[in-house]
Amino acid sequence: MKKIIAVIGSSTHSDSTIVSRMAALGYPLLLADQKWERVKQCILKEHPEAVVEVLDCSHECAWQADMILLYHSDEYKKLLDHIKNVVTGKIVINVVSDLQNKDVQHLLPFSKVVNTLADFSPEVVSYTISGENNQAVEQVLLLFDEIGFKSDKRNT
Repeated sequence: MKKIIAVIGSSTHSDSTIVSRMAALGYPLLLADQKWERVKQCILKEHPEAVVEVLDCSHECAWQADMILLYHSDEYKKLLDHIKNVVTGKIVINVVSDLQNKDVQHLLPFSKVVNTLADFSPEVVSYTISGENNQAVEQVLLLFDEIGFKSDKRNT
């Protein structure tokens, strides 16, 4: 059974590539904001069998998910504080280039934070990944490899 992935933070066109690839491979997705509704509709048009749900609450999405994709949010500290009690022990994939891994790990001390640096677009061929938990880093590497992103750099 595929892990449920919550997608938290703002939605832009570039965000939809990674989310769409996950949905196409059968990962159930919880999108935490109505801003993701357009992305959901695009995914379902392309992959009608996909399981994609938009919830109004990032806390609820994070609570229900096995893994969390963290995108940019104007008030990320408030957002992380809002979800930290429900992401204990969970992998949080920080895809926000302007947030340092140590900052997110400090704000989510009981989560397994994995930081990625890449442009998640259809043309991406490599990215950098880092984190304090080697098992979490390996899981994210496997996930990204499965959806077609290749890593040639790993920092722990």
